[in-house]
Amino acid sequence: MEFFDSLEITNWKNLAEEEQQALVESIIMYYVSPLAKVEHLRRKNFHMCGMKGDSYEFTIDGEAFVFVPGKKEAILGWDFGVQGLKAQDLLGNRDVINSQEDQQTTYKTNLTKEELDNLHEHHGSSKNLFSFHTLEDIGEYINCYTTPLRKADIPPMIVAKRALPVGVKHQGTYDCVTGECQGNHEFLSLYREEIRQELSPNLSLEESLYWTYPKKVWQSGKFYLEQHPDNSDIYDIYQDLTLTHSELVKKIGQLNYSLLSEDAFEYVIGGGTRRLFRWGNEITVDPRYPKHSIFYQAHRPNMFGLYVNSDRDTFELTDDPEVVKLGIVHEDEKNIIQQVLPLSSYYQSWFKPKSHLPLNPSVYTYRKAIIIEPVQN
Repeated sequence: MEFFDSLEITNWKNLAEEEQQALVESIIMYYVSPLAKVEHLRRKNFHMCGMKGDSYEFTIDGEAFVFVPGKKEAILGWDFGVQGLKAQDLLGNRDVINSQEDQQTTYKTNLTKEELDNLHEHHGSSKNLFSFHTLEDIGEYINCYTTPLRKADIPPMIVAKRALPVGVKHQGTYDCVTGECQGNHEFLSLYREEIRQELSPNLSLEESLYWTYPKKVWQSGKFYLEQHPDNSDIYDIYQDLTLTHSELVKKIGQLNYSLLSEDAFEYVIGGGTRRLFRWGNEITVDPRYPKHSIFYQAHRPNMFGLYVNSDRDTFELTDDPEVVKLGIVHEDEKNIIQQVLPLSSYYQSWFKPKSHLPLNPSVYTYRKAIIIEPVQN
């Protein structure tokens, strides 16, 4: 079997473990930059929505990646309306975001005024078009805000397990318990006190009753702080580099990385399954069954071991500067399908960033990928 044929998912699943590992080691040798350090190669089993598979994950310069096999004629997009969804979930007008923490992470944003006006104008028009009072109307909304049904050939890829904030460079961490910064001493010495004031401010007794730790803090041209996904007491500290889309592509391209296409994003996030969401078609939010909640499901790694932001407060970039995935939920959007549809693998917000402007790291993220294709002579 030819090398690239072996990396197609149907053939990949039929290979022996030793053959799979040899292929991944060859991919690392020929496609990962020789300037990068690859460590911790290990076999992993991933599963979600009835889709199971074995692959390999490893780190490149300390960042976790996974090999995703390719697929010929993957079916992507959605035009099935409410098919597979429960009517009792869709026709309720429940506001599923009711905790103070969720309100903070969902409704607070650092979009520029121009971008906010663009987003609000768009959402305002969508509200006028759809009543959400009938299943037919909700189905039309779903079809409008998901990409068209189509087939696409997806190449094999090495994909980052998590998306990163755009235009920043990691410089250290801040521990909220000890109040200590660790990392690049030269950089931290410039902003240590400002960082402490942001995360450990001097508060009156009354102020302390209402103050909560922010999820993100952005000081343009200085630093960007973000709670660590696995430990809320730790903040990652980044230097703000202020990059445009083209500057980001050029920067990561120096180490042979690229951004995912829209087709590739939908495949690696949803696996090409005929489900609206990567975990299925369930949109349960009943607090009596937390492990069946969409928010529990959305935080889990998917069928390829990838994590996707489920807070609905960021966009993820693609290789097209005018196409972003995921979406930001606006505070006026109270219907459940408006609130959860941005979690769909096929969601399209119709929002277009200003590609010539520096990208805001608290709003835009990117996922590194290495596309495994024949080298063009």
